[in-house]
Amino acid sequence: MLFRSPSSNGFAVGFAHQRLEWKGGYNWFSVQYGKGAASNFGTSIEDPTPFLKDTKRFRIAEHMLIQTNDRFAIQPVFVYQRTHSGNPQEKWKQWISFGARPQYFFTDHLSVAFEAGLDRTKSGNGQYEGWLRKFTIAPQIGAGRKFFSRPVLRLFLTYASWSDGLRGHVGGTPFKDKTSGFTFGVQTETWW
Repeated sequence: MLFRSPSSNGFAVGFAHQRLEWKGGYNWFSVQYGKGAASNFGTSIEDPTPFLKDTKRFRIAEHMLIQTNDRFAIQPVFVYQRTHSGNPQEKWKQWISFGARPQYFFTDHLSVAFEAGLDRTKSGNGQYEGWLRKFTIAPQIGAGRKFFSRPVLRLFLTYASWSDGLRGHVGGTPFKDKTSGFTFGVQTETWW
């Protein structure tokens, strides 16, 4: 079946404040609002529905990196977002997220990263509502003593738990009937 996206326009506005070279890292704060085809703050349409012209999104984000020496770095992040699908039968979807990734460097190439996060979300159609928390530990082999030194190879072990209201919506098929679980693996990250 072929779906034709309705013709639509939109706009997005925002304010951002960035402070570079701050405590060995940076600080970045933004407030954004978008409506219609531009409500996702991107250049493509993520969900072409008949209600596209009435979609809205409001977001506040704060993230920073602090690295005052070559042994320790931390990156905390905060996001508050409200999204409306444009469907008059639905309410606003809400998402609040807070997390931090501290990283300790043992040598020029060996480090360990920890990550903790807490999310609270509520769908606009009443399908789900609840919180999720996760904790990760990740020993790493990297290219230096900076938070963003790449390439990096890491092993990770993550434990997550979530409220009953998110049962079946978190973790895919392996966790569909659960409210917590462990996952582990190997990850590599690089860019150029």
